[in-house]
Amino acid sequence: MSAAPDVHARLDGAAPERGPSPKRRRPILWAAVAIGVVFAGFAIVAATGLDTDPSFEGGNLLGLPAPDVELVSFDGEPLRLSDMAGRVIIVNFWNDWCIPCRQEYPSLVSFHNRHVDDPDFAMVGILRASSQAAAEGWLADNPAGWLLVTDPGERASVDFGTIAQPETFVINPDGVVVGVQRGPVTFDDLEQMLAAGRGQLGAADAGAGA
Repeated sequence: MSAAPDVHARLDGAAPERGPSPKRRRPILWAAVAIGVVFAGFAIVAATGLDTDPSFEGGNLLGLPAPDVELVSFDGEPLRLSDMAGRVIIVNFWNDWCIPCRQEYPSLVSFHNRHVDDPDFAMVGILRASSQAAAEGWLADNPAGWLLVTDPGERASVDFGTIAQPETFVINPDGVVVGVQRGPVTFDDLEQMLAAGRGQLGAADAGAGA
């Protein structure tokens, strides 16, 4: 009897193609798992970073002294947040390529223009996850009137517990963080944050309820 034909043989006589061995498939499987974990992490960060609730609830620094981080102005001058003690400080983490940062930018400009002459007010933009050169390229067409600084070693980003950008904090004259907002801010959000820094929200609420 003739042997049964090899149903796996190719018609051209070449050896049949074989799929990757189990040993070869294993790295591919782990790579797929790793990619899935990375994308899941990005999804969590994005969801958290787009929380635009202006109620200022949930920030780890709320009610605590603001980190007195070392910063460097775009002009190369070193400074600390404590150099502005005695004023309400709006701290905005941003960068040039972040779409939500660009969306909130007109609100920052309008807000700063309104309060630039207030003696109890200061505003600082801390560059996060970008280079000063790239930021200055974007700012050439979008000038900012407030203080812009870099974050050597990303210490400010770490000490403030940032997870993305934009993120905005308000520090009262005593150096305590009294407002946090993750995601883009509006003009009204900034006005509310300034009022919180000045200790006016409680008085305003009491007046409304009278």
